[in-house]
Amino acid sequence: GGTAARMVATATDEDVAVSAPPSTDAEVEFPPPLSRVDRLQRAAKFWSSALPIVASYYGTTGELFLREKFLGENITDDMRQTAWNERHEAGS
Repeated sequence: GGTAARMVATATDEDVAVSAPPSTDAEVEFPPPLSRVDRLQRAAKFWSSALPIVASYYGTTGELFLREKFLGENITDDMRQTAWNERHEAGS
């Protein structure tokens, strides 16, 4: 391994435009805290969307592993990249 060169930039007052926030007398109202049922509903909605995505990525990992170890396929880097590109495209 080589040593990577690192560049450091320092911002000066001339580089950064600073302005004061607009002056208003309006107050910000925050919504009330969610009830336990509302929090559970929010969590269920999130996981119902996220879990299939996470599972599909684990599935791709498992499929590649099984094809190599049990079916004896020689999975090249290009084949592996193609499988992941297809997974990413399906998930987008």
